[in-house]
Amino acid sequence: MPSKPLDKAPNPATPDQPSSVCILGLGLTGLAVARHFLDLAKPPRLCVYIDKMSQKNQAAIVQLAEQYFNQPALSTESLEGQDKLDFHSTERQLSIRIAAQSLEEDYSLAVVSPGIRPSNPLFIDAQARSAELIGEPELAYRLSGQHWLAVTGTNGKTTTTCLLNHLLLQGGLTTTMAGNIGQTLIQTVAEREDDQYLVVELSSYQLATATSIAPEAAILLNITPDHLEWHGGFEEYSQIKQRVFKHMPLDAPAVIDAQSAVGRRIISECLNTGRRVIGIGIDPEQADQVFGQGRLSETTWQDAAGQLCLRLKGCDHVFLAAEQMAIKGRHNSLNALAAAAVASYIGVSDTDIARGLASFQPLEHRIEAAGEVNGVSFYNDSKATNPEATLMALSAFPPHTINLLLGGEDKHTDLSELVSTALTCCRLVICYGAAARRFYDAFQSSLSAALSATSCTTSNDTPSTAPDAASSAYPNAAPAGGQPVCQVLIAADMQEAMQTAVQLAGPGQVILLSPACASFDQFDSFEQRGQVFKQLVAQLAEQSQFTGEKATEQQLDLVGEKAEQLDLAGQKTAPPELAAENSMLPTAGEQP
Repeated sequence: MPSKPLDKAPNPATPDQPSSVCILGLGLTGLAVARHFLDLAKPPRLCVYIDKMSQKNQAAIVQLAEQYFNQPALSTESLEGQDKLDFHSTERQLSIRIAAQSLEEDYSLAVVSPGIRPSNPLFIDAQARSAELIGEPELAYRLSGQHWLAVTGTNGKTTTTCLLNHLLLQGGLTTTMAGNIGQTLIQTVAEREDDQYLVVELSSYQLATATSIAPEAAILLNITPDHLEWHGGFEEYSQIKQRVFKHMPLDAPAVIDAQSAVGRRIISECLNTGRRVIGIGIDPEQADQVFGQGRLSETTWQDAAGQLCLRLKGCDHVFLAAEQMAIKGRHNSLNALAAAAVASYIGVSDTDIARGLASFQPLEHRIEAAGEVNGVSFYNDSKATNPEATLMALSAFPPHTINLLLGGEDKHTDLSELVSTALTCCRLVICYGAAARRFYDAFQSSLSAALSATSCTTSNDTPSTAPDAASSAYPNAAPAGGQPVCQVLIAADMQEAMQTAVQLAGPGQVILLSPACASFDQFDSFEQRGQVFKQLVAQLAEQSQFTGEKATEQQLDLVGEKAEQLDLAGQKTAPPELAAENSMLPTAGEQP
């Protein structure tokens, strides 16, 4: 029987119709916003500012000209070299300004695309010359704000958003997803059904221009350093993430990470203001110890038997054991707890939640099983674009089985915890791409420091007696008996790293692509990087006439040739070939 939705507040009032609107950017978001305003019965005067006449911008302009101004003959070639374009009809006015450094007039409203930084001159000018500056999610919320459930955080947003949507569907509710996932919010709210729940993934970029969004429940997952060059620092980044529940009623639940010091500080601040909080990953007894007796009365946790539990409104709920889920790793248990808390609050039954958690499948590029060849399992975690995400992936596999591919475009993040954990739980790390040198040197420095304090063995097969250096946050990281040895190599690009890992991996082991870096040194996106990895696995399976545990040199050459033949329309040239420095990390007595 479908769960009955709770009674909710009425939809926010529709904003007054602006007479003039400027849109910054004409990507997916900007184009959707432009169409929204052009579709109105009385469209405002519209001006779109873009940085350059790229192919994507040209295609968008051609679409708008044909759809709204009856100019089907407009070609992309005719747009090259233009810096101003103006389109008119009886009802509509659209101006396009290319590479402008400032607005040419004042506007009633400015809508900025999420990729445009607050430090951008146009952003600054739009703030000064517009009556109001907002983002596309804010505009969508004002048009249709009922039944919003929001998810944000540094890592795990998409998985948690999809999982929460899945749980609501299991409970018989009508729901859809949008935001930083799938189609734009402005398009979604135009198409949504009455009483349909909207599960919204919100990035920090989108929250930066949110001024009144007030979800009926919001999840704030982990906050770790990311996108700092965009936001100007970690504190600003953290404050923007917290906007997800800034405008919510105090009795609407803010579901917040209770594992980290940052999350616990945010929880304490919320409790001090009287806000309702559900803690993620902290049992009631520990909650009393950390926050004070009875202050954090609603929590989620994994008990000693591995079962996912929730205390809500004084009642305890037990859903299922984490091992029954297809998504693996402690981080996914926390994601599941967060989604289950909101679903339970909405009214989904424990039985439906348990069924939904058990049936939910891993998302593409997020610790995604990519196949098994000759006993070696391959996992695509291309979405791991920072060290924290890679640390989460490492917790999903038994120690000593992981052959880790790290690298890509360097975000210059702190590598200390990643290095120490990888040295304890991986048997092989291959650093590749533009970040290869810094990552490799970080591993060398870490082991050199350890060697100065204690003597350790460096055989791939024999663990040392050095103290356990693994973080307690990753319980699978270190075996009893201490820190195992990890071989660290360096490669020019992902394909070369893959071939090397295949040569050195054996049955029962895992080759894990979890790069801890952006993809832009070699690929257009993390999605493309993951697709290439999976295609390499597929090609390897085709050439799986292995002898024993290893591929022959000829077979590996075939994999390399296949990689060059893949349909990678946007793939960038790999970094220059690195010097041949592949070696074991130094043994005791050796100098790095």
